[in-house]
Amino acid sequence: MEEAARVVSDRELREVGKVIVASLAELPSSRTVVGVVHGDPELDNVVWVAGDTPVLVDLDEASWSWFAADICFALRDFAKPAAGPDLDLRAVASFIAGYRECRPLEDAELAALSLLARGHALITFARLQTVLSEPVSSDWPDWARALWTRLDGEVGKLRRALAAVTRHAL
Repeated sequence: MEEAARVVSDRELREVGKVIVASLAELPSSRTVVGVVHGDPELDNVVWVAGDTPVLVDLDEASWSWFAADICFALRDFAKPAAGPDLDLRAVASFIAGYRECRPLEDAELAALSLLARGHALITFARLQTVLSEPVSSDWPDWARALWTRLDGEVGKLRRALAAVTRHAL
């Protein structure tokens, strides 16, 4: 995470990154809230064994992190960029209720979702910024140029969302 804050080229966002990293360092880090997480929990990374048992695959993003970070990532479709999911939405509440059937989930962990979302946005911004440092080439196939353009749009959304952090409390 600290590396992500350092590689951000935009000075304002680098400062925001430092604040995010410092805020994350203040979160509890006991074995009850931190451990090995998938890192990319989404439906494309679930296979069903024996018809009804979900198994997560595609473990290249697995890491040591807060369990709530995986919740935040899994629910990112129910959130604005660099923000936690809307806990009042029925789908989000259902997901959290189901999660609590498998593992305790304290309200303090839910309260950290917005901060965890900002941390994820910072990492994604830094990774994509590095990818986009390679300029589009005329000899790239159409799909590669379209992907670069799409990623550039995502970086713009993340830049605006992270910059807004400077105008609001973390």
